[in-house]
Amino acid sequence: MKGYINAIKWEIILDFKEYLRYRIGLLMDLVVFTGTFIIIYFMGVSEGFVTFYNTSEESGNILVLIGYIFWQNASAALGYCTGTISSETAHGIFEIRLQSKYHIEGILFFRLLVSCLIHLVTYVGIILFAGIVVGYNLKDISILTLAILISLPTLIGMYGMGLIFGSICVCEKSVGSLVLVIQTLLLFITNTLSPSRNDFVYLIPFTSGIDIVRKVYLGANISVSLVGTYFIVNIVWMVIGICCFRFALKYEKKYGSFDNY
Repeated sequence: MKGYINAIKWEIILDFKEYLRYRIGLLMDLVVFTGTFIIIYFMGVSEGFVTFYNTSEESGNILVLIGYIFWQNASAALGYCTGTISSETAHGIFEIRLQSKYHIEGILFFRLLVSCLIHLVTYVGIILFAGIVVGYNLKDISILTLAILISLPTLIGMYGMGLIFGSICVCEKSVGSLVLVIQTLLLFITNTLSPSRNDFVYLIPFTSGIDIVRKVYLGANISVSLVGTYFIVNIVWMVIGICCFRFALKYEKKYGSFDNY
């Protein structure tokens, strides 16, 4: 156990140093996510929330921002997990990792946590823009902080989803633009930009969390089933992802050629 903890510690340290060295990537994420939110704001999607919840325009904008925070965190997690596996398979590092006595899934998960915590700085641009055009009060600030905190369990489910795409990387070496397509679809088919009435949307890791925070903001009752769904769905996605990933590893070891990466 001590050796496993040390392995995780050094992976985290190396990742942190890499982020400090290549800050342009983090800056670009800030620009992209902030720019996307600005476009969404001027599309007027908050009007749907104003009508559905019978609330003010300012509250509608906060409801949109809550959803966007969850989506951004989920999107970053999905992109990091898949991107890391794809990059390491392409550069021959992944095969070396497999020779370790420690499970690669655990190390990847803790690296993902560090990455997403560092990516919290990308919320700065979004929150500053929303503060200028919408205006905040103490309640709004506390709700946005709560949204960031409650979105963290989403990393479990999105990690599982990332491992599913990572499984494709193991066998096919790359997923191309597939992850970007999925990230975009998740923005529009979930309750991120609209108060969805479709129960199937709750099968996606972060959607229940969005509704929980929105209900807190609106002072509505939060059902135990909604909270339970949030955690259960994320755990199920993680289990499915790990199973797919391990199956892909076994398949590639048997029929593939790791030494040709």
